[in-house]
Amino acid sequence: MPMRENLLKISIIAVLLSLVAVSSCIKDITVDLPQAESCLVVDGYVDFDDYPVVFLSKSTAYFQELDTNAVNDLQINDTKATVIVSDGSISDTLLYLPIQRWPYKCFQGTKFKGELNHRYDLKILYEGKTYTSSTYIPDTIKIDTVFPTFMSDTFAVMRINWRDPKYQSNYYTIHVKNQFQPMYYRPYALNHIISDKLADGEEMSFAMVVKGMERNAYYDNFFTQEERDSFINKLGDIFCFREGDSVSLKLSTIDNVSYNIWESWYRNWITDGNPFTNPATVRTNINAPEGMEAKGFWIGYGCNYRSVYLYSKDSVVPIGGKF
Repeated sequence: MPMRENLLKISIIAVLLSLVAVSSCIKDITVDLPQAESCLVVDGYVDFDDYPVVFLSKSTAYFQELDTNAVNDLQINDTKATVIVSDGSISDTLLYLPIQRWPYKCFQGTKFKGELNHRYDLKILYEGKTYTSSTYIPDTIKIDTVFPTFMSDTFAVMRINWRDPKYQSNYYTIHVKNQFQPMYYRPYALNHIISDKLADGEEMSFAMVVKGMERNAYYDNFFTQEERDSFINKLGDIFCFREGDSVSLKLSTIDNVSYNIWESWYRNWITDGNPFTNPATVRTNINAPEGMEAKGFWIGYGCNYRSVYLYSKDSVVPIGGKF
């Protein structure tokens, strides 16, 4: 018995000594992660039959804390940059004007609107450097039908159908708004781009178009406080349309470069934080000077609109084009 007790004591002492030895080897390690240089970020587009629009901002470090003031400080206004858009014959120096989305001001054209089958060149003068890009507005594709699919007696999603032209590569986007929203937005959920790679010349559709909303907390002002506080109706209010809503959908054609930019954005979004996939780099078509970097896009949209009024579950009234 004394032998067992001695062996037990020796074992306990050995374990304790091991723990002491291990703990003495542990050190606090501080890693100083390299901070990426801030670069120009461009959010620019020209719609068919509308003026060019460009938002400019600066990128920020991944781990930098952000609040309202920090985000506002990243915006670039007309005291820091000059934006010029050319249609090949007219050069328009865009004015810094109000717009109905945050940050509520952007560079806007005043001399010409987008035309189908036309190319538009972008030039940005910023901090003594010149950034350029080019985009193209393809021919528009006519919307055939728009109709709701009611998920319940109250809530509905929209479906939009069109016929894809044969023997050519086509790329499409969908944007949507209701009567309370000032602008067209990407649908809150699901992909807003599609190509005819597997459906050349066939009928195509966006089958589950939900409400559009900007991906920014600043825009979250479309619902009443009563709707926010209602847990039962919350998901329906965020994603779905209701009886009595007027809904307008914008089907746009884009070029291959623009499609690849958005496709890379979705790949990055899906793989973000996933340890089992390779990270996806978001593409850009903004050309930066040598030694510099730029992010973002300059995209032309060939837009076609269709609007409806959801009178009731069994009655949908067409109301013409965009509103």
